[in-house]
Amino acid sequence: MHYLNVQHLINNNFRKLSLAMQYEYLHFRIGQLLNFIINLNVLDKKSKIFVNFIKNKSDLKVSTYSINSLKYLTEILTQVTRKNYNFDLNISSLKDYVRLCLEIHKIILDYLYKHMNTKSYVIHPNHYNGGQYTQFPEMQSFCKEILTIEGVKEAFIQGSLSTLDYTKFSDFDTFIVISKEAEENIDLFIDTILKLFRISKYFYKFDPYQHHRYFACLESDLYAYNQTFLPCKVLDYATSIKSTEKLTLKVYNSKLSHIIFLINSLNYFSIHYKEKFKRIANLWNLKYFIATALFIPVLFLEVKNIYVYKRDSFSLIKDILPIDLQKYLDRCSYLRQIWDYKLTVKENFFRKLFLDIYPNPILYEYVMQKYSQKINKKEFSFVFSGSISYVQFFYNEVKKVLVEEFNINVE
Repeated sequence: MHYLNVQHLINNNFRKLSLAMQYEYLHFRIGQLLNFIINLNVLDKKSKIFVNFIKNKSDLKVSTYSINSLKYLTEILTQVTRKNYNFDLNISSLKDYVRLCLEIHKIILDYLYKHMNTKSYVIHPNHYNGGQYTQFPEMQSFCKEILTIEGVKEAFIQGSLSTLDYTKFSDFDTFIVISKEAEENIDLFIDTILKLFRISKYFYKFDPYQHHRYFACLESDLYAYNQTFLPCKVLDYATSIKSTEKLTLKVYNSKLSHIIFLINSLNYFSIHYKEKFKRIANLWNLKYFIATALFIPVLFLEVKNIYVYKRDSFSLIKDILPIDLQKYLDRCSYLRQIWDYKLTVKENFFRKLFLDIYPNPILYEYVMQKYSQKINKKEFSFVFSGSISYVQFFYNEVKKVLVEEFNINVE
């Protein structure tokens, strides 16, 4: 399998992209950074561990990797706009990092508002009433508490929990819109994401092997909405916790953003293939591996400008996949249906310690990723061996798109 370095790919071919595509790329990258901020993934190791003890949360430290990611984005922004911005990149605190990200985000959106052709997409979500989730008290607690967070404009349950066709494999999927007021008030923004962080413990109370927290965007993104954040088709099936009657988005489709997202997902498999799948040795990592394999079809269809709900992607992708790869997808899907594991004593201890006694979802993720119950790798050998030809097929399709749509040859 061939790993494709997205940053290297973009840097080497940036001049081939139209100005609109360059701004789409900027929007995609700043959207990624903002999601990392909202999920507190930008913090350094010490701040992640001791987040509950640090009194002034604005002083939480940001990791060197996160700072370098922001510096790279400022370099691209300067190249695109041909303007020299007096950004202070000597930053280390969360507050300064958020301020700079939001400043860059506004510059990007100002262009998109003026020059990007968008179409209105109106969503009429279902309404949450609690009655449909009586068997999930952790969901009811989450929904009750998120209503009290001032900086949250909208909050949705999405995915199989919204459509009520969930299995024991299902994640607690949400979509959060951070309010304009929080965008304009750094203290409110930080207060909002810290409160979101605290109540994300309910995700793991619902699903101990949950592999993500929030999907999110800012309210200002709704007026130039890149569907790579979360396709509108998903929101068609969503449930509004705030009983929103309708949500109108000004949508544009960015094939470049979709293809980057797909490549990053394919690269996940390439990395594990080179390691001979050694890290996929426990249930936490196995679930993520299977979920990502099942996610690839919908991502590929989005590259083709086909937007469907995830469960509908499997029938469509089978018209494209060879027979052996269809069978692989079916076997992975079957694992999702029969997924049913009980927590070990050790895993229950982790849940109690990091979700109740010292609530820190980041630490919970870390210990479960490392120390959740081991699997019999022979029992799931087909998951790993079958992924090689499955992922290679999509790599080959991606290369075709890069040549045909962007005149980029990666051979």
